[in-house]
Amino acid sequence: MNAFAPNRSTSSTELTSTRERFKMQMVLEERDQWEVVSVEMKVEQCVSQLDQTTFKRKSR
Repeated sequence: MNAFAPNRSTSSTELTSTRERFKMQMVLEERDQWEVVSVEMKVEQCVSQLDQTTFKRKSR
């Protein structure tokens, strides 16, 4: 069975939403901004002033 083939319990809206989220994640990872969006990193975790400034710039 194909992993990307929809099953009968999956609506086309759910598939589109999942596909769009995946594409957006790929774009943001390429731009090194995914950790800001996915909340994997918080400004409190940034130790240096440079890290905090970089985080704030990316999180705009």
